Amino acid sequence: MMTPILPTLFLGCLSDVPCCPAHGITHTLTLCEQRPESGILLVHRPIPDETWLPGVVWQGLVLDLHELLAHRHTVLVHCRLGVSRSPALVAAYLATYHHKTFFQAWAWLKEQRPVIHVHAETLRGVLEAMTETPPLPSPYLMAIEHPGLPSCPQCRVRQWLQGLTYYQCAQCGYQLGPAPGESLGYRKGHP
Repeated sequence: MMTPILPTLFLGCLSDVPCCPAHGITHTLTLCEQRPESGILLVHRPIPDETWLPGVVWQGLVLDLHELLAHRHTVLVHCRLGVSRSPALVAAYLATYHHKTFFQAWAWLKEQRPVIHVHAETLRGVLEAMTETPPLPSPYLMAIEHPGLPSCPQCRVRQWLQGLTYYQCAQCGYQLGPAPGESLGYRKGHP
């Protein structure tokens, strides 16, 4: 069962994805290898479980989550079981953007979701991220798969980078724009 963390941030597991629309969730940040089927926007960042990843990888994930929330999306962060990778990311986000230490954030999350237990190698990578200089923000929001967007007409890939005013194919750079809320037109070229 998914756990509300902030008004627009939920923590859960793979089996929670079908429940997202009922909770007003507009995006999922998926950390497991499986790509859940849903009618909402999917940000797929598969990371292996129980494996050390460099701090810069975790910093990028924290930045991805921050950018989703900064754009006023309601987000479910999940991995397969919702006990290690996704809570580690949410704790790192809270530590980075809500003036807590990682361990303060983790203790608070543990009160909210008692089943969480971070794997030692996951913890090592996250703590490394907390001590390094964070990366600069990307000019794109992130790679997404949106059920309403077509395959790229040049390379047939369905993964797009969402910029502020357009989508760009993650593979070949083809641009589709402007962003949702405006009429869609097609244009080629790079930003």
